[in-house]
Amino acid sequence: MNKLVPVERRHLARLGHGMRPVVHVGREGVTPEVVDSTSKAIEARELIKVKLNPGFEGDRHEAAESLAGRTHSQVVMVVGKTFLLFKPLREKSRIVFPPQIAAKAQRKRDKQEG
Repeated sequence: MNKLVPVERRHLARLGHGMRPVVHVGREGVTPEVVDSTSKAIEARELIKVKLNPGFEGDRHEAAESLAGRTHSQVVMVVGKTFLLFKPLREKSRIVFPPQIAAKAQRKRDKQEG
């Protein structure tokens, strides 16, 4: 999976803006149960919103990165105690970037490689 470039992150953030959180992380943090439910949700939806409950006392960015790493997804953004995770489906992805965004992203990737 290609690392998301800023133009893709902005597009996904717009898509996720009105979403409700489907995973809640409690005071125990990123437990195996949370990882399991996140994996199931992200496999079904590609883009999910995760909420850190008020009892959560860890670092929000570390929690987002930990959960993304353990579910093989990417952090789109972290705002307050909420973050978005993205993992495209291998076949028949429902989230398709508009042509102008896809072209910009490809130019950015080409520039980074070359």
